[in-house]
Amino acid sequence: MPFTEESTPVPKSLRCMRDRQRSWVMAGLQHIKAPVVVGTLMALLFSIQGLNWDDPGMHLECFAGKAEVTRAGRPAVALDASYGGPEFDLLTDVGFTNALFFAANLQPGASCVAAPVCSTFVFMSSGSTWRTRSNPYGRTSSQAVRNGTILACRCFILLLIASAKKCWWVMAVMEQPSTSCMEALPCFQHLCKIVSVRKLMMSMADYGGPTEKRTALYSSSDAIDSLPDYKTPRNLKNKEMVPHYIDGQGISRVCGGSDLRGSQAYPRQFGIALSKCRTLHERRHAREARKFLKEARASTRKLDQRPRLNKAWVHGANLDPVMTYLSNCK
Repeated sequence: MPFTEESTPVPKSLRCMRDRQRSWVMAGLQHIKAPVVVGTLMALLFSIQGLNWDDPGMHLECFAGKAEVTRAGRPAVALDASYGGPEFDLLTDVGFTNALFFAANLQPGASCVAAPVCSTFVFMSSGSTWRTRSNPYGRTSSQAVRNGTILACRCFILLLIASAKKCWWVMAVMEQPSTSCMEALPCFQHLCKIVSVRKLMMSMADYGGPTEKRTALYSSSDAIDSLPDYKTPRNLKNKEMVPHYIDGQGISRVCGGSDLRGSQAYPRQFGIALSKCRTLHERRHAREARKFLKEARASTRKLDQRPRLNKAWVHGANLDPVMTYLSNCK
């Protein structure tokens, strides 16, 4: 990990590689007119001495869980809070800073997978989270709800950085149950305005999952349309996912079943299918990335400085402590 709570700087990297990555990222962010606050994050990151930019990544998997895409054969960095330590947790300053570094150090045309925690965004929890499509922030007095929003918005920032180098953040991108209202968050709505995003509805049962688990995939490339070509035979099992019941007042209700939490990780065949899909379009993505960066470096576009927009990103992703952490890094 480039950043840990008690780490010393890694050996100094080659200046040319750092400058090359900085040139690509900053030009790409300006070309897509990303919020200026994201550009500020990157400027602070690239100003830190001693980071090793010599080995650009080909794949980044955030909220990785069992890291099925990584295990499918991609040289990758996988991040998940369950791996232990704050440096893996995107809710911590050091964990999110690590994710920023790995996203910024991806090769042009590489891939990024993210599956942010959906538990506070689905309809089953709406009674306590108060989230709706018209009020996606929900019950802001709840720490769990606020954390869900922070993780989602920090994920969107990583996808913006990946987009700055035309990386394919399709490889499962944001894997969310189909009832999730995460897409109603203002930061995601803005992301969709400045980056071309495709949406594919699918079922995990077609990729080795024991239940239907209807899922929405969001992608920055039409390559995601090839995913159905890698379906596998279904093998559904009797799992208690969302039982219905009648409460004491005779009202029909639903709750999370005993097997619901175990369905959070996507099945291995899904990771394999995504990896195959990426390989199929790898050369095309590399060509598109080179063309995009050439256009970006010649572009006269600027970062979006609208105060209200940037305030939404700072608030949604809780960026103030991250800015302070980056400013204090030597």
